[in-house]
Amino acid sequence: MKLIEEIDDLHMQFQFDATYEKMNGLMDKHHHSSESGEFSMELQSRWARTLYYYGMFVASSKERKHVFERGLTVSHKLCQGSNHNFGYGHLWYGVLLGTVSKASGYRRQLEKCSEIGFHLKKASELLPDCFDSQHGYGRFQYEIADLSGMLRTFLKWASSSHKLPHCTYEEALHHFLKAETQCPGFFSMNSLYIGKCYLQLKQQENAVPYLIAAANWKVQFADDENARKEARSLLLHLGVKDFDE
Repeated sequence: MKLIEEIDDLHMQFQFDATYEKMNGLMDKHHHSSESGEFSMELQSRWARTLYYYGMFVASSKERKHVFERGLTVSHKLCQGSNHNFGYGHLWYGVLLGTVSKASGYRRQLEKCSEIGFHLKKASELLPDCFDSQHGYGRFQYEIADLSGMLRTFLKWASSSHKLPHCTYEEALHHFLKAETQCPGFFSMNSLYIGKCYLQLKQQENAVPYLIAAANWKVQFADDENARKEARSLLLHLGVKDFDE
């Protein structure tokens, strides 16, 4: 599968615009071809991944919503019916659904919360060695666990028919550490969130090395800059000042 390898190589080099350009024309041809089966699913899952990353890091604010909605359509088909055990379908549908609902406000997030959690958990189980699946479910666990009491009360009042799932910092940390094991030092936000989980669990000594890593991250994308700023702020709050490399 040379084509798949080429697409993955571009992705791993963070060339999200080049990956999008390559796949956009490719998927148009694929749509009109008779190819199906495992190769088709692998190609479609990478298209969903490409649409997510392109939407996050390359697309203009005007086109971002359309890009994410295309990704939702592709990924939804990949985890339905006979595809119900295809982990990458669950992964990218959960990630994209979370991204789209987050942009629509707290009420929409609450309405989709259980569905997002179901797909991300399923992906983490089906893809135990996948960085994206472990980080994605870790982020879900952390964000739900981190909701303030006041916001939880508001969400219950705003939509009593939708309940928040039970999530913990311990579970979030478990998945972030699994992601780090798969790709050590790969993503600034994973380092940041490991540090934040340890802080929530009152384990400052474990948190500091990961926060320092995030604070000194080489910036390539907005996420890296955000991770650097938050990590530096947390370190200063902890009284750690000598962290510049």
